[in-house]
Amino acid sequence: MIESVVIEKYFHLGYDYKTITDLPQVYHGITMSVRTLKRRLQSFNLVKKKINVDEDLIRNIIRSEMQGPGQLAGYRKMWHILRIKHHVHVPRRLVAQILRELDPDASKARKRNKLHRRIYHSYGPNQCWHINGEKLVVSNLFTSNPFYDCKPCLPLHFCLTALSYDE
Repeated sequence: MIESVVIEKYFHLGYDYKTITDLPQVYHGITMSVRTLKRRLQSFNLVKKKINVDEDLIRNIIRSEMQGPGQLAGYRKMWHILRIKHHVHVPRRLVAQILRELDPDASKARKRNKLHRRIYHSYGPNQCWHINGEKLVVSNLFTSNPFYDCKPCLPLHFCLTALSYDE
């Protein structure tokens, strides 16, 4: 009884076969070979690659995950959520395809992963400060038109344009 629970737990966490045989030996005193593990997994009806999956079920689970904190997840994270949280093992390409169908704009934005231009306004001298204290990084990110660089000791009176990643 405990053996099946332990094997199923480690299987759903995504460990490889060798690790699944080592962890129960160390923490639970259960010794088995990789071949025995594969036979037990087959008897528990647990397979790593399930080709025949219900796409509507996967689509509904992904849709419900996108309503919560999973809305910003890419296909790899969503695939991982399906494995860990819902114990559903599907190919990653299927998850990517469903995510592309459900939210095409977010998929395009993640695929581009490009810099988005933002505009910041400074209301006078010493209004623009370095966030992380590294002058070189921030100096390269900010460009002033065409006056001073963004340093706290120099006056800055005009509009700044900054490049930053949009997550």
